[in-house]
Formats: sequence, C-alpha cells, structure tokens
Amino acid sequence: MLLLALLGALLTLLAGQALKVRSDRLWLAGFTERLLEHADSVAATTHLTLGQLRMTRTAACSDEDLAYLRIVAFNSRFLRDVDRLHDGAITCSATWGRFVPPRPMPPPNLTHGRMHWWTAIRDPAEPRLVADFAAFGDAFVVTSPTAFDSYAHIDPDIGALVVTRDGGHRYRTFGQTDRMVQDAAEADYGLGSVRHARMCSRDYDLCVVTRMRRSSLLEQSLPASVGLCLLGGLVGGGAGVARMLYRRYRRSLPVQLRRALARDGLTMHYQPLRRIADRSLVGAEVLAR
Repeated sequence: MLLLALLGALLTLLAGQALKVRSDRLWLAGFTERLLEHADSVAATTHLTLGQLRMTRTAACSDEDLAYLRIVAFNSRFLRDVDRLHDGAITCSATWGRFVPPRPMPPPNLTHGRMHWWTAIRDPAEPRLVADFAAFGDAFVVTSPTAFDSYAHIDPDIGALVVTRDGGHRYRTFGQTDRMVQDAAEADYGLGSVRHARMCSRDYDLCVVTRMRRSSLLEQSLPASVGLCLLGGLVGGGAGVARMLYRRYRRSLPVQLRRALARDGLTMHYQPLRRIADRSLVGAEVLAR
C-alpha cells in the first residue's frame, strides 16, 4: 500500500509537470509568433520607407526634400528619423536639418547587397542617443527607441532574440539572453525546466528565438507540487487498500466455493466408516473437495 501511495504521488507529479510543460510551450509559441509579427512590421516599415526615399526626384537635402523627409518621419510609426546619406556620411535629417560638415557613420554591423544595418550605436547627430539604423543607397532611417516598447519589460525567466537566419547578427535582445543557444530544440517528450522556440519570417532575413526558464512545478509553485503529491499519494494509497480488500474477498470461502462450482472444480471423495469391534464396513462419509 505504501509503495502504491509513493507511485501514485510520483505519477501525479509527472502528470502535473507534463501539463505545465504543454501549457508553457503553447504560451512561448504564442509569444514568439507575436514578437515575430511585430519584428516583421518594423522591418516592413523600414524597407517601405527606404524604398519611398529612393524614389524621390527632388535634390537631396533641398528645402523641398527636407519637407518630404519630415512628412515621412511624421507618418512612420516605428521610425524616429529619416536622413540622407552620401559617401558614408549623413548629410541631412528630418529632425536635425542639414549637417555641415556631414556626420560620418561607422562601418555597418551587417551588410546585405546595398542594405546596411547598424545596431545600438550612438547617433552621429546626438552622441547621447543610442539607436538602430538602416540604409539603402542614399536613403537612411533611424528606428524609434520605442518600436519594441511592448517587449522591453518581460518576465525575468523569458529571453528573446531577433536575429538573422544564420544567427550571425542580433537585431534586438529582450530579457535574460545569457548563454542562449539560437538553434536549441527540445524533444516533444522533454519534461525539463527549460523551453525553447524559434520562428523565422517568410519575407525578411530575421528569426525570433525565445527561451523560458523555470518551466517546472517545483520551481514555480511548490504548494501546488505538494498538493499534487498528496493527492497522488491518497489515490495510490486508496488503490492499495482497494487491492487488499479485493484479495481478501477473493480468498473468502463463499467466493472460492462459487468459483469452484462455476468451473466444475469440485470432486467427490468417499471415506469408509468401519465398526471398531469387528472392522466391518458400515458406511461411508461423502466429501466434496
């Protein structure tokens, strides 16, 4: 009975952990998908704006061009500034106007064809500001520092990366990302305390990698774990008591007799009875065995 109680507690705890893992996997997959959709929106805004700036026919940094840059910046949800770039230096900006002399940009962190990206560098126009930049030809945009505000303060047990498909460049990081493995995967039957998820964009060279730590009942809810163990112990102990009572019932004489009758398991035996005085046979005792 004690063994069954311990087994019941263990099985109940494992079942609770399995449900916890499934719930956390679904939540992390939803979080990863939402972050990827948001990163896709930021990337789409960046590429669309750069394309619009490249199609203008006005002279770069003219009064007409600056007015257009301000309109584009004002209407861009995820961009803080739009600029013109020439020979690797910013010549004018919707926010700051013309630069004399032009403000040189450091080498980009990532280059793909004519597209260039800078991540978390000081703004050449105002060194006290740190931002992300993207450029295509002479078109230049600055990502708004509030573009990912809804993901800036996430649970301390969650870590998220927005990276290129090969993982060689990190666009953004959120939460605890120390020692995160960008291509980590877990087995469907894994019940450990760490969950992983990865999703990639169909349109842009970016993927979202996420990790959840402390995905464990014992780590997150000790009272619930103890309660499940007690419940499992009671169920297992009850099963042990039921098994003991059933075995006792099976061994009872009426049940054994009914079983023997049903299976034709009774045999007749005759035990002779003799008179002691002369040893003569006077009868027999009939026994059913």
